Amino acid sequence: MKTRSTTEWPRPPHESTRKELRSPFLRRIGAASALLLLAWVAWLPQAAAAQGPAGTVVGWGAQVLPAVPPGTRFTAVAAGGFHSLALRSDGTVVAWGDNAAGQCTVPHGLSGVVAVAAGGGHNLALKSDGTVVAWGNNNCGQSTVPARLSGVVAVAAGYSHSLALKSDGTGGDGKRIAVPGGPPK
Repeated sequence: MKTRSTTEWPRPPHESTRKELRSPFLRRIGAASALLLLAWVAWLPQAAAAQGPAGTVVGWGAQVLPAVPPGTRFTAVAAGGFHSLALRSDGTVVAWGDNAAGQCTVPHGLSGVVAVAAGGGHNLALKSDGTVVAWGNNNCGQSTVPARLSGVVAVAAGYSHSLALKSDGTGGDGKRIAVPGGPPK
């Protein structure tokens, strides 16, 4: 009786080694979105935050949630390297955790925020007018928002980089976003 080997043999040179997006969900959201989702999941810190019922924030792990006035409601949360963000329903931001690079020092007067993203040691806030505010670590330029960046509809923060998606489908530098390997099939 022959036994089946579980050893993966190298593919012949003519076969593609690029992994296809086989999941219908991943095909629908596209390769770029899938990469952003995977990057976000990979960099979740020891502590996480989750939006609970009625806009409350529930946290667990190594970090302690900040004291906020009773009745404060939140619309979004983001978890960075060792810090977290919460977007209040009034468009202001609360940050807590490690502040070694100023990532928990929310810029004075920041308001009108509709989305937040937390990176390794920096943060992004998307304002209702389509502009982006960044603060915290800037060792790789991740907190230097490109000049005249506007029309942004989504932001994402990696460990040491930032992304902005504009309403016309271009990236923050005005160029089309190029996905390695081309669009999903």
